Amino acid sequence: MRTQNQSSFTNTDFSMNQPELVKQGLIHYLSISTIGKTHVDSEELEWSMQVVAEQLQQILNAGGVKWEIPLFEQLRKLDGSLHGDTQSYKLMLRLPDGVTWNDYDKAIKRSLELRRDCWVVQIRYERLVEEWCMKQVHKGSYETITASVNELTKRAAEQNLKIRGSYHLIFLNDPEQVAEKSLETVILIPVER
Repeated sequence: MRTQNQSSFTNTDFSMNQPELVKQGLIHYLSISTIGKTHVDSEELEWSMQVVAEQLQQILNAGGVKWEIPLFEQLRKLDGSLHGDTQSYKLMLRLPDGVTWNDYDKAIKRSLELRRDCWVVQIRYERLVEEWCMKQVHKGSYETITASVNELTKRAAEQNLKIRGSYHLIFLNDPEQVAEKSLETVILIPVER
């Protein structure tokens, strides 16, 4: 995972870790889905995404846009199917404003020259719209995120909010650089008011 994060959540006050209702809007990503695939090596997937991100970074920097590659994010299903299958998720990399389809296309072509594998060709440029979301910061091990997601969905139901689709994980720090107890992950659960 990368060491820098350009996420809008980097200035969150973690001492006030209460769920809140937030509006997200439109976000651009590079993404790849492992849903429906078996025996996925997450390191291979992340490496392929990293290669594409580095090529895109070079293209943007040459065009005058400074972009530090952020930590990966994930989109996971809320239907309970993940309990037996922790490999099923959508890996995402948040992009800065102004990235075009042409930039993405160039980055993929350059990446295939460096790393010709099945994952690079499956990386997509997409837009995600998350209107209203229940948001909370999870502290600690990734293995306990499911319990936090369950608690957050319960709180949403108590507030008569209808839960939609998948939940979004935004990693704020790198497990290779901080202790497990210090890991911080933003959980976003889309809801209808």
